[in-house]
Amino acid sequence: MIARKNTFVFEKRPYTQTSTPEEIEAIRQSVWVEEKGFIWLKELPIMSPFSINTMFDQIEILVQQFEENIFLVDLRGSEKPNAIVRKTLYQRFNKITNIKHTTFCTGKNFLINTVIRFVMFQTQVPSYTVCTTMEEALQSIKSINE
Repeated sequence: MIARKNTFVFEKRPYTQTSTPEEIEAIRQSVWVEEKGFIWLKELPIMSPFSINTMFDQIEILVQQFEENIFLVDLRGSEKPNAIVRKTLYQRFNKITNIKHTTFCTGKNFLINTVIRFVMFQTQVPSYTVCTTMEEALQSIKSINE
């Protein structure tokens, strides 16, 4: 399992409704099915309600293919989300009912680790893990699938 290469390079800014069609498509392509029931999400450097909603619109399409889904959320290049983005995140997580587990890969970003726990506490997601390396994250997903 290797992260798909996205040739689009996101700027370190929030993307909004005024984003170009190319930018919007690149945001959508930041979410993909790695294998059956395993959805990978590569978060943007700076999250916005628009980028979160665009990604979760794509997630809602993808999760319909499988009875249960496991997410890997790669946050290694992302900044801590603001309060509006956090609210959007837990609202969107709560709309998806067939999430079995979510694994977050954060690098060594203590602030994002704290935000994850705050956001996930408010969701209906049954379990999650926070990992600092991609190797740990992939091992976490492998153990959930066994």
